[in-house]
Amino acid sequence: MSEAACRRYVVTEPPALDFDPFLLASLREWPIFRIQLPFGEGVAWLVTRYDDVVRVVSDPRFSRARAGVGSFPRTTKHNISRPGTLTMLDPPEHTRLRAVVNPLFSRQAMDRLRPVAQDLLDRLLEDLLTAGPPADLVRQVISPFTLHVSGELIGVPTADRERIREWSRRALMRSTDDAGAHNGRQASQAMSDYFRTLVSGERVHPGDSTVLGALLAAVNRGGIDEDELAETVTGLQINAWNILRNNFSNFLYVLLTHEELWAHLRSAPQLLPQAVEELLRWTPSRYGIGRPRLATDDVEIGGVTIRKDEYVCHSYMTANRDEDAYPDAGRIDFTRQGPPQLAFGHGPHYCPGAPLSRMEADILLGTLLRRLPRLRLAHPAHQVRWQPGTIFRGPEELTVTW
Repeated sequence: MSEAACRRYVVTEPPALDFDPFLLASLREWPIFRIQLPFGEGVAWLVTRYDDVVRVVSDPRFSRARAGVGSFPRTTKHNISRPGTLTMLDPPEHTRLRAVVNPLFSRQAMDRLRPVAQDLLDRLLEDLLTAGPPADLVRQVISPFTLHVSGELIGVPTADRERIREWSRRALMRSTDDAGAHNGRQASQAMSDYFRTLVSGERVHPGDSTVLGALLAAVNRGGIDEDELAETVTGLQINAWNILRNNFSNFLYVLLTHEELWAHLRSAPQLLPQAVEELLRWTPSRYGIGRPRLATDDVEIGGVTIRKDEYVCHSYMTANRDEDAYPDAGRIDFTRQGPPQLAFGHGPHYCPGAPLSRMEADILLGTLLRRLPRLRLAHPAHQVRWQPGTIFRGPEELTVTW
């Protein structure tokens, strides 16, 4: 395909966890090419191969901050990431803010949170076992587990967490019209305003063990300002519930629809950390592609010259299915060798919440394997309902028995 060629990308919702056919064809046939996205102005390059994606997200000549200005090409009517948030900054502002955020998700921080998360899951499973089968694993376990663990970590009062859940859900709906865009923007703004009110009302103590406490202490030191606090914690909270809830629901769907995988983990539980990495690699976690970057200079990627002021999108999902990086990439293999999966990103914008995700996945899957080894779907897989109109894919329910 020539550099001048351009293909229109219409975001679809493939059934269950089927891979987006447009993205899969892109990876195999035209790994770097121009696309026209449904919303915004202009066209963008789409980069799909593992090595090329790593280069783009690691090269400071591809700017997140400059790409978020104006009506840039995107797959939703509204901009999911608000300007000035952690995901939309470049160094040095991004480096300064990450220096505050990274310790909040350190191994030591996760070790402190782990017994709280385990106790919460144990209580949820006691309620599940008491009520007996069938049960909705998403509604009764996965959703409240991820919501309350993130609430404990961030410092959201228990009584406010249902509001947080609803705002998070609305903020990540895939808007395609003005009403949907307004709803998404309103939800993000409501959550940001909530956190501003929370820290100003003396309900958060600077320097306590929560994310809010640490960020407020940073405000008092002059390391960040109050707007950065509100926007940062809003982004962290949305992702800490919504993305993890969907990821873990997807993992359980995969394991319960591939009985040999569940049986493999039952017989070899020591493989669980590797299994989590492989599930992260294999799972197509979202519909469409993420936000673009803007080239600040001419850059050659994979034999193609991307010119200054051109937009560049990439797909971590296609990179994770690149046969050059992962032979037989469409197969799930808990003993797979290869480069690190890119579900958490790469480079300066690597997801700060990755340790939280791994810790929660280890607790959730490990506990279910021990306590409910005969867990299985209560009805055929094709009857599982999937959330419509969202950015991140996931079952709406998983009705199980044991």
